[in-house]
Amino acid sequence: MLLEELGKGLNTCLEIEIEYDYNPEEPMVRYYSDGSGYPGSPAYFEITHVKVLNYLTDTHEYVREDRPDWF
Repeated sequence: MLLEELGKGLNTCLEIEIEYDYNPEEPMVRYYSDGSGYPGSPAYFEITHVKVLNYLTDTHEYVREDRPDWF
Protein backbone atom coordinates (compact mmCIF):
# COMPACT_ATOMS: atom_id res chain seq x y z
CA MET A 1 0.00 0.00 0.00
CA LEU A 2 1.32 3.42 -0.92
CA LEU A 3 0.54 6.24 1.48
CA GLU A 4 1.07 9.82 0.47
CA GLU A 5 0.14 12.97 2.29
CA LEU A 6 -1.68 15.23 -0.14
CA GLY A 7 -2.20 18.08 2.28
CA LYS A 8 -3.83 19.05 5.52
CA GLY A 9 -6.50 21.59 6.27
CA LEU A 10 -8.26 22.74 9.41
CA ASN A 11 -6.29 20.20 11.46
CA THR A 12 -7.95 17.21 9.82
CA CYS A 13 -6.49 14.24 8.03
CA LEU A 14 -8.14 11.54 5.90
CA GLU A 15 -6.68 8.13 5.17
CA ILE A 16 -8.22 6.77 1.98
CA GLU A 17 -7.95 3.64 -0.14
CA ILE A 18 -8.12 4.08 -3.91
CA GLU A 19 -8.69 1.27 -6.41
CA TYR A 20 -8.00 1.89 -10.07
CA ASP A 21 -7.54 0.35 -13.51
CA TYR A 22 -4.38 1.17 -15.43
CA ASN A 23 -3.21 0.16 -18.88
CA PRO A 24 0.16 1.47 -20.05
CA GLU A 25 0.68 3.12 -23.40
CA GLU A 26 1.19 0.81 -26.37
CA PRO A 27 3.60 2.16 -28.99
CA MET A 28 2.74 2.49 -32.64
CA VAL A 29 4.02 -0.18 -35.06
CA ARG A 30 4.41 1.29 -38.54
CA TYR A 31 4.73 -1.93 -40.47
CA TYR A 32 4.50 -5.58 -39.60
CA SER A 33 6.11 -8.07 -41.99
CA ASP A 34 2.73 -8.56 -43.73
CA GLY A 35 2.50 -4.82 -44.48
CA SER A 36 -0.14 -4.00 -41.86
CA GLY A 37 0.50 -1.79 -38.85
CA TYR A 38 -0.87 -0.80 -35.44
CA PRO A 39 -1.72 2.79 -34.49
CA GLY A 40 -0.90 2.22 -30.80
CA SER A 41 -2.99 3.36 -27.87
CA PRO A 42 -2.59 5.97 -25.13
CA ALA A 43 -2.18 5.11 -21.47
CA TYR A 44 -5.44 4.63 -19.61
CA PHE A 45 -6.15 5.35 -15.93
CA GLU A 46 -9.54 5.22 -14.22
CA ILE A 47 -10.36 5.42 -10.50
CA THR A 48 -12.89 2.66 -9.80
CA HIS A 49 -13.43 2.93 -6.03
CA VAL A 50 -12.52 5.25 -3.15
CA LYS A 51 -12.98 4.31 0.50
CA VAL A 52 -12.33 6.54 3.55
CA LEU A 53 -10.53 4.40 6.15
CA ASN A 54 -9.76 6.93 8.85
CA TYR A 55 -10.75 10.50 9.71
CA LEU A 56 -8.53 12.32 12.20
CA THR A 57 -9.05 15.74 13.80
CA ASP A 58 -7.26 17.45 16.69
CA THR A 59 -9.66 15.91 19.19
CA HIS A 60 -11.13 12.77 17.59
CA GLU A 61 -10.18 9.81 15.45
CA TYR A 62 -12.92 8.04 13.52
CA VAL A 63 -12.14 4.57 12.13
CA ARG A 64 -14.27 3.00 9.41
CA GLU A 65 -14.68 -0.49 10.94
CA ASP A 66 -16.64 -1.47 7.80
CA ARG A 67 -19.80 0.38 8.81
CA PRO A 68 -22.00 0.77 5.70
CA ASP A 69 -23.31 4.20 6.81
CA TRP A 70 -19.84 5.75 7.07
CA PHE A 71 -18.74 7.78 4.01
